[in-house]
Amino acid sequence: MKVLKQIKNYLFVFFISIIILLITTTIFLKSTILNYNFVLNIIEKDNYYNKLYDDIYEEMLNNIPSSGFDKVILENLFTIEDLKQDTENIIIDFYSNEKIENHNERLKSKLNTNINKYIKDNKLVVESQNDINRYVNIMIEVYKKNIIPGSVIEQAEKSFKMINIIVTITLILSIISLLVIIIYKRKELYKSYSILLLFTSFVYIFIYFYIKNHVDISNLMFYNNSLSSIVKSIINNLLSRLLIITIIYFILSIIIEIIIKKKHLK
Repeated sequence: MKVLKQIKNYLFVFFISIIILLITTTIFLKSTILNYNFVLNIIEKDNYYNKLYDDIYEEMLNNIPSSGFDKVILENLFTIEDLKQDTENIIIDFYSNEKIENHNERLKSKLNTNINKYIKDNKLVVESQNDINRYVNIMIEVYKKNIIPGSVIEQAEKSFKMINIIVTITLILSIISLLVIIIYKRKELYKSYSILLLFTSFVYIFIYFYIKNHVDISNLMFYNNSLSSIVKSIINNLLSRLLIITIIYFILSIIIEIIIKKKHLK
């Protein structure tokens, strides 16, 4: 009977530990990768818009020779502030489950103005407007695909909604389960506080070192240089937060254990 009781106690502690782990992890996800403010802050700090500007400008520049125009048509075509505004709108639309709009009319208008000015200044003869339209569309596609790669969005949209729903449901069920246990099993829970926190800290430290040792974050390549830089920054930020939570939980578990032991001694 004593052995069965011990097994029962171990299973109870393990079950609660899983609940604490789930609550911590879901809150962690909702406050980071599932929160557009987190992503926008990372982008802002990572000098992303300057890198993105260079990537787009360089690709547009590579398309100049085939057009027969000069790079002068790219002057004042778009600014870093334009990139920032368009990127923020797309990310907010994505996280809000809204239809993602690409505001390309501004770019199209500027490019047509620059091309017409170049043609007029150099007294060029345009045989077909369709050729100009085709080139304008190519340049707009360069801008659009660098800000918001279509394939990336399509893949992300399929899984993002489902992940968000699963995380939310998991969080709600875990909190309810914990409240029920607190109400009906308060005494048993009191003795296990430190173990519960230690369990989560050990799981997190395992994840932290596993990723650090098995993922070459510095050499990750994701679509293009600017987007790769963001992915790296997000991963590093998540790992830093994970380590902080681990340390906090570990320290709290020691403090709680000391307090419990002092109470027992009294």
